[in-house]
Amino acid sequence: MNTAYNGSSIRNPETPTAAMWLIDMLHNFHGLGKALAEEKYSEAAIHIDELKSIWSHNKQEIEHSLTVNEHGYSWSVEQGIELLSELKTAVLNA
Repeated sequence: MNTAYNGSSIRNPETPTAAMWLIDMLHNFHGLGKALAEEKYSEAAIHIDELKSIWSHNKQEIEHSLTVNEHGYSWSVEQGIELLSELKTAVLNA
C-alpha cells in the first residue's frame, strides 16, 4: 500500500511518512513475538501494554497513513487495540 510495490504510491509525496508510521508500529511486535516464543507470558503482557500505548499515542498519524494510498481493506487503531487486549487476556490465562 505505501511502498514501491504499489505503483501509485511512488508519485505520492506522503508515502514515505505513511510507510514509516506503518512499519514502525509493526516493528514493535518484535519484543512481543520473542516473549511469546519463549513462553514468557507476563513479559508478553507488558509488550502488549506498550504496543497499545504507542498506538494510542500515535493514533492520528497511523490512521492517516492508512488513507495515503488506495487499498482494498480497512482497519483502525481501535480495532488493533481491541485485538491486543484479547491477546493479553489469552496470554495471561495461558
